[in-house]
Amino acid sequence: MNKNNTYTPLTDDYLQSVAGMQIAATDDWFYARLRAKMECRQSLPEWSFRLKPVWVIGALTGLLLVNAWMLGQRIQSPLNAGDTPSAEQLFVQEYNIPVPSND
Repeated sequence: MNKNNTYTPLTDDYLQSVAGMQIAATDDWFYARLRAKMECRQSLPEWSFRLKPVWVIGALTGLLLVNAWMLGQRIQSPLNAGDTPSAEQLFVQEYNIPVPSND
C-alpha cells in the first residue's frame, strides 16, 4: 500500500455521489415572470413628495421654534392677577355678598 493514498471506501462513496451532480437550473418561465414583475414595479408612479427624515426633522424643528416663540410672547406679557377679577370676586360683586375680612 502507498502511504500517500488516503482513499478509503467511504471517500470513494462520497466521490461517486459528487460525480453525478448537475448544475441547479430553473424553468424558462421563472425568468420570464421575474422580469415581468421587475418591469411592473419600475412602471408604477412614484410620489412627488417623499417623507424623508430631513423633512420630518425640519418640520419638527419648525414646530418647536414656533412653540418656543409663543411661550416667549406669553412670558413677556403675563396676565396680572389684579387686572381681571377671579370667579369668586365676580360672584361676590354680582350678589352683593359681604365678605368678612381676614384681619
